[in-house]
Amino acid sequence: MKTTPFILSTLALSALLALPAAAEEGAPGGPFAGGPRRERERMERRRGPGMEPDMMLFRLIGEQRMAAEIGLSKEQSEALRGDMRKLRERQIDLQAQLDKLTLRQADVVAGLLADRAKSTDEAKKLVDEIGAVRTDIAKLAIDRILIVRTHLTDAQIAKARELMKARMESMREGQKAGGPNLPKPPAPKPGDGPRPE
Repeated sequence: MKTTPFILSTLALSALLALPAAAEEGAPGGPFAGGPRRERERMERRRGPGMEPDMMLFRLIGEQRMAAEIGLSKEQSEALRGDMRKLRERQIDLQAQLDKLTLRQADVVAGLLADRAKSTDEAKKLVDEIGAVRTDIAKLAIDRILIVRTHLTDAQIAKARELMKARMESMREGQKAGGPNLPKPPAPKPGDGPRPE
């Protein structure tokens, strides 16, 4: 019977030692699933890296050919680029703040799991802080739209959308035909086509 308490204490000690690692790695699909690295990965899967339509618009407007096609003046281009840089810096700062809060949250949650007597107040406060930062990050999408509206005329916005749509269609067609960096499908050989009945 002496082995039962030993086994139980060994299991309890193993569980306690595993908690910090589990808090860092996170449980798949759980509310605290893996901290900032996994959060970024989830965001990338949702929207794809660099695939936000408004970000694509800004990249296209930054191209000299595109800027010329929509009639963007040098002053407009510089003002747009400056405001977008400030917005991007704000986004980086907010993401860093979110990453730090998420790491802290993982530690607090691990502490809650390790000590039943510990209060949940700090964990709940962190949830509120994380929510506020995520809200600020989401508001940046609106700020991007306002930057475009501030610096471009309605005609320039319409022309940019038209050119962006054409470019996206061209990219889709390229993907259907093997992609820009992939070999094109072989041309059909005589006799490979549909046979007449």
